[in-house]
Amino acid sequence: MANYLRTRLSVRQSHVPFSSPLKACTRPQTRRASSCRVMAAASEDLKQWPQQDTRRFLHAVYRVGDLDATIDYYKKHFGMKQLRYRDVPEEKYCNAFMGYGPEDKNFCLELTQNYGTDHYDLGTGFGHFALALPDVYKACESIKKAGGKVSRDAGPVKGGKTVIAFVEDPTGYKWELITREEPIPEPIAQVNPPKLISHMLSTIFMTSAF
Repeated sequence: MANYLRTRLSVRQSHVPFSSPLKACTRPQTRRASSCRVMAAASEDLKQWPQQDTRRFLHAVYRVGDLDATIDYYKKHFGMKQLRYRDVPEEKYCNAFMGYGPEDKNFCLELTQNYGTDHYDLGTGFGHFALALPDVYKACESIKKAGGKVSRDAGPVKGGKTVIAFVEDPTGYKWELITREEPIPEPIAQVNPPKLISHMLSTIFMTSAF
């Protein structure tokens, strides 16, 4: 009987897959430790990337029907500053650059008006701009008092708590106004690197499990 038990134990031990490096790396403890190392390295890379990458958006150009009215609207209701203005008679257009800071460090909007044109076909491909403001309720009230159009009153987004609203500027472009009292905490807006990477790794391990 003792010999039988020793034989059975020897057979079972011979089938334990720890001798295989490929099998060993799939043990839960090893996978978790490896995942943590990968997540930590990737998260650190994401934090450093914005400081190391010198590429950036400069500006977006779009045409407006009344340049002066649009400039006033963006100043009064959105708090933007006029960064530049130029009139080019030989090409029959004028434009203005609007934004929240110097162009060498901030994204801005280039508004263009062609001589003799007071409206444009906005088409169906464009959706909307999005703008973070400290108080969307106050912005909507200001726009309404000035005779502007608010297509979606300020209030919590469906299924959430963030306060948003939709308004239209003098040309008819749609703007989503989003209440954001403080800067986004994540190093990359609305992306949580550890959770994202963890989800990716768990998917990989699940699909490649033995």
